[in-house]
Amino acid sequence: MRIVAAIAILLAGCAGAVGSGPRAEYLGTFIWEPVGPGFGEFSGLDMQDGEEFVTVSDIGRIAAGRFRRDAGGRIAGVELETGLLMLRDSDGEVLRGPMRDAESVAVAPDGRIFVAFEQVHRVWVYDRIDGPARALPQHPDFRRFRRNQGIEAMAVTQDGILLAVPELPPAGMNDHPVYRYRNGVWDVPFRLSRDWAFWPVGANIGPDGKFYLLERDYLPVLGFRSRVRRFALAKGDRLDGETLFTSDRGRHGNLEGLAVWRDAGGAIRLTMISDNNLWQGVPTEIVEYRLRD
Repeated sequence: MRIVAAIAILLAGCAGAVGSGPRAEYLGTFIWEPVGPGFGEFSGLDMQDGEEFVTVSDIGRIAAGRFRRDAGGRIAGVELETGLLMLRDSDGEVLRGPMRDAESVAVAPDGRIFVAFEQVHRVWVYDRIDGPARALPQHPDFRRFRRNQGIEAMAVTQDGILLAVPELPPAGMNDHPVYRYRNGVWDVPFRLSRDWAFWPVGANIGPDGKFYLLERDYLPVLGFRSRVRRFALAKGDRLDGETLFTSDRGRHGNLEGLAVWRDAGGAIRLTMISDNNLWQGVPTEIVEYRLRD
C-alpha cells in the first residue's frame, strides 16, 4: 500500500528513544542505497539465515541477494545476485499497471516463491525467480477485500503450508483471519486479535516455529509506528499473541517486510525492510532487532 512517508522519515531524526518493550532490543538501521532504475518501494522480505534474501516491491519487482555483515553481525552492505527483475504472469509476460502491485513474498522449503498482490487480489507461486507464475485458487473472502487492503503478510511453515493475513479484515469481521493454503485448498484455522491502530504488513515463521507479525500504524504528519507480535500456532478461534516491540512514532520509516532468523549467538533476530514509496530523498531502511529471550 502506497503511503506518503517523506514527513515520517524526516521526523525519524528527531524521534525519542525506541519504545521497545521488554522482549527486543534495537540493533541498528542500514540504509540501502539505490542500485538502479526501479529501486525502492520494497513491500516484502523473506530470509532464513541472516544473509540470503528475496524481496518484492509495489512496482512489480523481485530480487534475490545477500546481506554482508561485519564482525559484530550487523549489516555492512547488500549484494544483489539477480538484479531488479520484473515479475511475470502465467504466460511469462511482464506485469503492468494494477496487476504488478506485489505486497508480500514467502519462500517455501522446496524453493517455491509465493507472492501476494493487491488491487487485483491474488496469490501466485513461482518455481523460479525469473519464471512464469502459477495462480493459486481464490478464497471467497478475497473478493471482499478493499482495493488496497488485501493480503499484506505471508509466511510458510517448515512443512510447506502457506499462511496469509490481510491488511484489513473483510467487511463484517472484527479480527484478522489467517488464511491457510494446503493441499490445494484455502481455509481459516484461526484469527488474530485486532488492534484498530495497527494493521498487518509482514509476517514470517521463526526458527522457534512461531508466527511473527509485523504491523504498522500511521498518522499524517506524525509518521509511522511499527510493532511485532508473536503467536504460538495452536488450535483456537482467536489468538492474542505477545508484543515483542513497539517503536516510537517516526523512529523508522514505512516498515513492510519481516524476516525472522537465529544468529550465530543463538538469539532470534527480526530484520525488516521499508517501503520508501519512490519519494526522492526517502531512504530504503533495513532495520534489525534482537530478542532478549
